[in-house]
Amino acid sequence: MSKEGNLQTLAKFAEAVNTGKFELFKEAVSSENIDHDPARGQVPGPEGYRAFFEGLRVAFPDLRVALETLVADEDSIAIAYTLTGTHNGPLM
Repeated sequence: MSKEGNLQTLAKFAEAVNTGKFELFKEAVSSENIDHDPARGQVPGPEGYRAFFEGLRVAFPDLRVALETLVADEDSIAIAYTLTGTHNGPLM
């Protein structure tokens, strides 16, 4: 994937988190993706991210992700981000 493609994928992922449109994870995350720092019980692929962020949205209805640092090339992308939100519901 090109650097631009990697950046577009990241934007799609952030849009899914920020809007709650979790179907966008299917466009941003491979079905073979394995999160190497998963939440308890998180399954691989887009469904794992959907389940995780749906749970966070219950606890933090105004959840937002903000990009802090980004490094990207044609082969990979690395990000540092901050999640913010108001804790109004049960968490895990």
